[in-house]
Amino acid sequence: MKRALGFVLSGLCVTACGAETISSFNDAEKAETTDDTTRDAPTTRRYDPRLWKESSNRAEYQTYAKAFAQFNNHFHLDTKDGCYALGSKPVQLMLVIVHHDGEQYATIEQTFSDVENDKADCFKKTYSGIPTKVPPFYPFVLQLEMD
Repeated sequence: MKRALGFVLSGLCVTACGAETISSFNDAEKAETTDDTTRDAPTTRRYDPRLWKESSNRAEYQTYAKAFAQFNNHFHLDTKDGCYALGSKPVQLMLVIVHHDGEQYATIEQTFSDVENDKADCFKKTYSGIPTKVPPFYPFVLQLEMD
């Protein structure tokens, strides 16, 4: 059975955060921010919902989201690992897309979910590390609704 995959646009504030790791939307929203902002912080990201409001209506953001949806559908990324069978409730994912100088493609460097369960963990594993088209600006996060 083929499932529909809805794409929602969102934003992420990228900050250097020491050793703390944030794995879900809820943890990220509770985390306190720092003033040390960098483009490619090593491992930890902090979700800032205000950035979604600032970037979700940008034409280039929406164009990239549509292109990513086509990429996802072509390679059946959302169905290839059987994640939908691991739970009946929807999962929201945030894909942190980063491009490093000199690289041909960007990479989904990190994923967040709004819940912690087997279905969310499966989708996070599926999308983590996938090379993709270079986004038009940074920070760039794509939010996916997995029903």
